[in-house]
Parts: sequence; structure tokens; C-alpha cells
Amino acid sequence: MRNVPKSLLLLMCIIVLAASPASGQEKFSSFYARFNQAVVQKDTATLQQMMSPRFDFLTTANVDPSTVFAALDSNNAQLWTNLQTATQQASPVLDEYADQPAQLLWCTPTETIYNCYVVFQKNKNNKWRWRAFVMPQK
Repeated sequence: MRNVPKSLLLLMCIIVLAASPASGQEKFSSFYARFNQAVVQKDTATLQQMMSPRFDFLTTANVDPSTVFAALDSNNAQLWTNLQTATQQASPVLDEYADQPAQLLWCTPTETIYNCYVVFQKNKNNKWRWRAFVMPQK
């Protein structure tokens, strides 16, 4: 490499750095695999770490994680089952939530008047977060 001009070496370094993912970025597939495993195991500690600080749940915005997990456990864990079934049988799709790009995982609504989806979005640090588990009215 003694005969390679410094400008070419600099250009090569720039290309390599530009092609490599930023350290703060996480691929959705690896985030979703961790999420899926946590849901299957009902690992609330891991799920809470993956949650957005402003988490939307069912029809309410900005719900505390303890409220979310208590509701998941209620009614014979019907919502846990719903979440587990969705992660095992469906795949997230690119869409929007709250006017921002998101990955949406469709789930089964508790009543026919609702839609149901689990939402994943990147935060301001470009890291994936579990943003919502919502059932808005159709």
C-alpha cells in the first residue's frame, strides 16, 4: 500500500464508513426477534425496556407500563394470548402510526368494531421501540 495515493486511501475509508451501519442503528429484524422471544416468555422486564416512554395502549395514549402488564394479565391473559398469537402467526408491515413511519403487526381485536395492531417505531436516537398495542375503532 506504499504506492497508493493518500487521497485514494481517504476515499476508500469514507466509502467503508458510509457503507457500515451507524452504531446507534439497530436492524428491525434483530429488534423484532428479541421482542418476539420476550412476548413468548412473558418477559415483562425485557418488554418494558423495549417500550417507548410514551406508550399507547388499547384506546388510551401515554399509558404506564405497570397498567399495560396488569391489563395483559387480566381476563385469563386474553391480551397476552392475542399478542403471542400475533407474533407467532403474522409479520410486521411498513406503515405509519401517528404520522410517523412504523412497523405494524396486525392482531385480533376484542370486538368487531375495532382494528388491532402492535406498533414499532424508531425513537429520536434511531433505536427501535415498542410504541403501542392499540385497538382503535374502525
